[in-house]
Amino acid sequence: MTEGAPAWAAAAGAPAASPAASPAAPLFHDRHLLPTRLGRLHVRTCRPATAPVRPPLVLLHMAPQSSRMWDRVAPLLAVDRLVVMPDRIGFGDSDHLGRQLAFPEYADATMDALDALQALGDTGLDRFDVIGAHTGSCEAVELAVTRPGRVRRAGILAVPVLTAAEVAAYKAEYRPPRPPQLDGSHLTDVWEWWLRWLRADWGLDLVHQRTLDVLKAEPDAWRAYHAVFDYAFAAQLARVTQPFLVLAPRDDLWELTERALPLCPPHTQVVDLPHITLEGWWRFPEELAKHVRAFLDAA
Repeated sequence: MTEGAPAWAAAAGAPAASPAASPAAPLFHDRHLLPTRLGRLHVRTCRPATAPVRPPLVLLHMAPQSSRMWDRVAPLLAVDRLVVMPDRIGFGDSDHLGRQLAFPEYADATMDALDALQALGDTGLDRFDVIGAHTGSCEAVELAVTRPGRVRRAGILAVPVLTAAEVAAYKAEYRPPRPPQLDGSHLTDVWEWWLRWLRADWGLDLVHQRTLDVLKAEPDAWRAYHAVFDYAFAAQLARVTQPFLVLAPRDDLWELTERALPLCPPHTQVVDLPHITLEGWWRFPEELAKHVRAFLDAA
């Protein structure tokens, strides 16, 4: 932890013994289009060549991205477990609905997809771990609270608890996109929006991928944000009974996270990451995988 960090914020210890992640480790990647109550959910999986020895791990992406955000970290986590990466309804290659959803509906659809995947043969999904980022933080908490018999351990990156004034301001900012323009300026709007957040020296291929994520999610990307704004995250957070991890980088939600950490359940483990800013899963996959593995594999 950084100097002066709150006493309740404890950094993770050394990782528990487990197979070392290796780029040469044989892994199998697959994709599925699975039925849910809201439509078809696109799910990517990554698994070791031999039988998994750890519980499955579900990774829940942030908006307006897709499961592609886990591309660099998933292989590091899948050396001894099945890793499942859904595209939330309305994002990536999942179906669009064209209407506003309450946040628990997103979690219900994800659960339907996991059950469908289990019916295809992944029987270990009767009990799984879950890690979410930003929007995925809300979904991870919702699954932990509403499916305590299914979720073994839960972790989040960022704690998006908003005041009423912040909700109103965010709702005013996150509105439907401009309709298509003849000059294509509605497309450059998205590119330029990402350039506000991502440094060019991180690679324009990253800006390009995130731009494609938004364009694939339109016109529904903004609806997921509004579902988060209306979600009683603080109340649900206090109800988490499973071992709980908070990863706290200095990203765009850091101030919200720092303010909300006291609202987390008393058994929360906090890993302070002052040197990590945006796109941690892409820029620092080895370090974040280390912390996730230490938490998931603890006795």
